[in-house]
Formats: sequence, structure tokens, C-alpha cells
Amino acid sequence: MRDEALEPADLYDRNMIVVDVGGGTGFTTMGIVKHVDAKNVTILDQSPHQLAKARRKEPSRSARLSKGTLRISPSKLIMLIGTSLLEALSTGPIHSVVSEKPTGC
Repeated sequence: MRDEALEPADLYDRNMIVVDVGGGTGFTTMGIVKHVDAKNVTILDQSPHQLAKARRKEPSRSARLSKGTLRISPSKLIMLIGTSLLEALSTGPIHSVVSEKPTGC
């Protein structure tokens, strides 16, 4: 399931910089680090307890952990990876950001 969900992200370069938004326990991150060096991945989540679980998983130990929430202008958004997050976003202003392709991409 995880690998299939990440296919559209086209993770083609080990040197890509990736932020796993709503990364929680690192489930999605474990799929990302198959294609991108963990040192180039940041796991962003608002729960320190979830981030602590992510830190204990071997593949994500080299990833950066960041407690917080995403606030970004839709015009600056290149790609949003947050497979678990997207399940929770079915309505509201964030839904319109993630469901539309930004201009110029």
C-alpha cells in the first residue's frame, strides 16, 4: 500500500529534499527512504509522541524530525507528500491546496 501510494511522487533522485508532512510514526518515511537518502528527509508532525516512535525505526533514524504544522503558500508548493494526512483532508481550505496542481508546475 505504502509503495503504491508513493508512486505518483516520482522519487527518482537519492539527493531530493523531501518533507513528509504529517509523518507521524514514520510509516510513509520508511517508503520514501527506499528512494531518497534519509539525511534529505524531514518528518513533520505536531505530535512529539509520534515523532519519538519514528525516531526508533531504523530507516528513519537519519531523517530530521520537526514538531510543527505546515504553513505554505500554494504558489510555492512543489509537491506535498502526506499519504496519511491526505486521508484526513476531505474538506476545508487545505483540501483545495492539495487537490489542485500549483501554477507553473
